[in-house]
Amino acid sequence: MGQHAGYRGCRRRRLHRDNNWVRGQSPAHKEAGKRWCSESNSVCTRGISANDSKPMPKHYPVFGHMIVLKETFQSLPRNTVMHVVVRRIAESFPGGVFYLNLWPFNVPIMVVANPYVASQVEAAFLDKPANISATLEIINGGPSLLTMNGATWKKWRAIFNPGFATGYITGLAPAIVDEVAVFCKLLQDRAEKGEVFPLEEHTLRLTLDIISRVTL
Repeated sequence: MGQHAGYRGCRRRRLHRDNNWVRGQSPAHKEAGKRWCSESNSVCTRGISANDSKPMPKHYPVFGHMIVLKETFQSLPRNTVMHVVVRRIAESFPGGVFYLNLWPFNVPIMVVANPYVASQVEAAFLDKPANISATLEIINGGPSLLTMNGATWKKWRAIFNPGFATGYITGLAPAIVDEVAVFCKLLQDRAEKGEVFPLEEHTLRLTLDIISRVTL
């Protein structure tokens, strides 16, 4: 699931608008992609209200979409992560694109839960949203590839390109598969117990194990 929030300056960006880029897609997907093209800028300049015609859950005058989020949380198992909650809401929107008003905690966001539309968003090379970049820079201790934009991002990304070359990654595959096999066995053991459990510890250990194997 892709997510697009109000980006720095709310500058208008365009996707390819000719008919070729929607050829072969279902009407719902075509409409979702065109809607993203035409509306993605207005949401970051004026917010969302109950009178908007944009696709979105039921909007409450004071609480915005917080009540919808609360009701969706309550319909799912305890400790469900936010991504699952948003995905459940997305099931009500066939086009796979809708808006969420997260005031007062965040700016309104456009949620993209359709792979085709998400590919168009990726192709647009939008700047990272300022509110998200600011948070990540606090965590990272400053700018990083996750927050850089434009020429700065390209310069530093090029330094890492050799590490992502196909031949190099292919050579690491056996070591990665070994670690993933251990991860799968742990999940199978936990699943046999028939209980809900957090994935964070296991996925964190998997990440660290793989990094250790490919870098040492």
